Amino acid sequence: MVISRLAQTPELNNALLVGSAVLLLLLASWFALVTSSFLLRQGLRASGIPSLRSLGEGLYARGRVLASLLTIPIIAAGTALLGYALWSGTDLQPWFDRALLEVTPDMLKAVGRGVGLVVLMLIGFYTLQRSGRRLVVRADQELRQRQLPTAQLIHVEKLLASLPSVINLALANVVVNLALPSMGLPPALEWLITTTLYILLLVTSGRALVSLLYFVSERLVTSWEAKSQGTALEEFYAVLRRLLPVGQKSLEAITYISVATLIVRKFEALESFAPYGPVLIRIVSMFFAASVAVEFGRVMISRLLSASASVADDVQRRRQTFINLMQSIIKYTIYFCVGMMVLSDLGVDPTPILAGAGIVGLTVGLGAQTIVQD
Repeated sequence: MVISRLAQTPELNNALLVGSAVLLLLLASWFALVTSSFLLRQGLRASGIPSLRSLGEGLYARGRVLASLLTIPIIAAGTALLGYALWSGTDLQPWFDRALLEVTPDMLKAVGRGVGLVVLMLIGFYTLQRSGRRLVVRADQELRQRQLPTAQLIHVEKLLASLPSVINLALANVVVNLALPSMGLPPALEWLITTTLYILLLVTSGRALVSLLYFVSERLVTSWEAKSQGTALEEFYAVLRRLLPVGQKSLEAITYISVATLIVRKFEALESFAPYGPVLIRIVSMFFAASVAVEFGRVMISRLLSASASVADDVQRRRQTFINLMQSIIKYTIYFCVGMMVLSDLGVDPTPILAGAGIVGLTVGLGAQTIVQD
């Protein structure tokens, strides 16, 4: 690829060549830095996390500053080259011809295809983003018309606040994964872009899922309480109400552990930590199930063994003492079994502990004969 002379005199031709080259380098550097920092800012803003949003704004500002600073050495290099040509009387036309011979039509096609894909990607992203916003606004209007209780409305507002971020990042992941293979980027840069979007999508999806789980659990327990009023199950649903915060925190922990496990699997250096994710999920689930079993056992024992109002006071006191004892036995037995299961999941052999617990249990049983007999 060779360009024709832009002027008859070598000096003017050198000036036009150097000026054109400097202008192209400035446009390319500005486009690369400003576009990449802008896309990174949009991705971090879409996460909905305040700290990441401020980080994105800072990176975008630094990208523009870096592009401005890069202007100085480019212009200085062009000026120095032109000054050298004027001082030595060198014609720069052959230099530019040799440089342009290295540029093949395939390279130009690749650059044009990459720029076109970036433009189409941005157009498609913003078009789909507007559709997602309309969907969120419609869902917000539908939910507000139902006049939800305050506890549920708080979680709905958090969900609707994070839902646009999830939609934006999901669209960005789809568009980028479709466009990157055709852009011919280096594998390391392609992995960095896709991994960053993947992590942001997982984090924002986890936050939205937690808000959804809080809302659904609150709504289910509220509806069950309303249906069970005046029935034999009312006390059991009251237990669920007491356990609701524990259940919600357990679901939140399971969600974030799952997100962390999926993120760790993306990095080969951290792959060895990935199996601990399911183990932690099982541990959290077992302790929550134990809490449910303990509370329901407490209610059932109280119902089965409570004395009627016509029984003498001393009998009622003895019966209440026995009820408290049985509730404690069931509680510690359940938590002990769960503890043994947790140790087994962590790779610790619980057999010696079980043997020691058997001896302790036998000693306590012999010592408690008087209480049981009473």
